[in-house]
Amino acid sequence: MNMNLKFYSYLFLAGLAIFLLSSASWAGTKSWDFAKDAGGMKPSHGKWEVKGGVYQEVSGKDAAMHSSYIADETKTWDNYTVEAKVRPDAGAKWVGIVFRAQQDLHEYYVYYLNVPNNTSEFWMHKKGKWDSRASINNKTTGNSNNPAQGGIKVTVGKWHDMKVVCNGSKFSFYINGKLQIEHEEKTYKTGGVGVWAWQAKASFDNVKVTGGVVAA
Repeated sequence: MNMNLKFYSYLFLAGLAIFLLSSASWAGTKSWDFAKDAGGMKPSHGKWEVKGGVYQEVSGKDAAMHSSYIADETKTWDNYTVEAKVRPDAGAKWVGIVFRAQQDLHEYYVYYLNVPNNTSEFWMHKKGKWDSRASINNKTTGNSNNPAQGGIKVTVGKWHDMKVVCNGSKFSFYINGKLQIEHEEKTYKTGGVGVWAWQAKASFDNVKVTGGVVAA
């Protein structure tokens, strides 16, 4: 009896190890640490520079300045998690991260920090001018502002860990590991990732996208 129990225990542990290894290999990751350059991120407009291992928008002039990674592989990126360290620099009001970005650089989703209101916002950018867009409104507030949750304080000069989890048409938004809001939007089904600033100087680091659709 004891021999049989040991045998089945070994089988269980071996199966568990195989499952964990296969699960780990299923989820690929692509990351940008900006140690040398922008790592293939393409600016739309604005002035973007890599300084000291940080990716920065340094002009603070234009609306909807963004720099995104868009390639053949991102055409199939649907369900994934994108995260980044985001810092609003001096005078900044609105900075954030791009996801489901399309090939034309005009069409994408953005989740950004609203410094003056201590909120975050989710918008869809569309074809046309750089600032052609539509808000995805909070059902409680009736507008695009999602009040900060979990004691979060959106602050200039401070790094914030931002994360978006994309699952079909459903999106979950996090700041510093704390869930802020969940929304549903069906326009863009796949696409790349990036960073974003609206008439603001901003810094970005450790951008990472993870998911089964991302090549390991």
